[in-house]
Amino acid sequence: LDAQTFKINRFNLTEKQKGLLDLSKMPETKIIFLDGPAGSSKSFIATYIALHLLKDGSKQKFKYIRSLVESSQSKCGYLPGDLAHKLSPYEGPLRDKLEELMTQEDYNKLFLNGRIECMPTNFIRGLTFSDSVVVVDEAQNNCYADLVSIITRIGEGSLMIIAGDTMQCDIRNSGFERMSNLFNDDESAERGIYSF
Repeated sequence: LDAQTFKINRFNLTEKQKGLLDLSKMPETKIIFLDGPAGSSKSFIATYIALHLLKDGSKQKFKYIRSLVESSQSKCGYLPGDLAHKLSPYEGPLRDKLEELMTQEDYNKLFLNGRIECMPTNFIRGLTFSDSVVVVDEAQNNCYADLVSIITRIGEGSLMIIAGDTMQCDIRNSGFERMSNLFNDDESAERGIYSF
């Protein structure tokens, strides 16, 4: 599916969302941390940005990364099936956003052609993401070491958006707030790393 052959639904963005979209298009921007409560459209704007960068041809792939952490004290145990079946429940939030933003036919083609790919945090070691927009969703469910592993995967020509909610953490040793705060300064911004 060529960049110009899919359409993105139009939405009225807030001024902050417009600013994030503009920031994402700047070649010197490498990493954006988004911290906010449930319902603040972090995943939506990250997906919206990813699709725009695919469409304008500045990025070739959209990688969606999420930790395989259940959000309940009652665990459902091992999921049946192959890897695709096991990951399917964790892809649900992304597919919900894609359904808002484009036709099912278009996003299915993007998946089939490998332009959009979902993967768990567990499987990213050794990978390098080049010419990609990488969205790390529910990042509060990653420990600090996992987040270090994730950000060191960023390669040439890539943008990484790390979205999380420090109030909805399902693990005890989350590293999201610590890392987001670590890069929330002028020196980081000069190196293309921003925290919102």
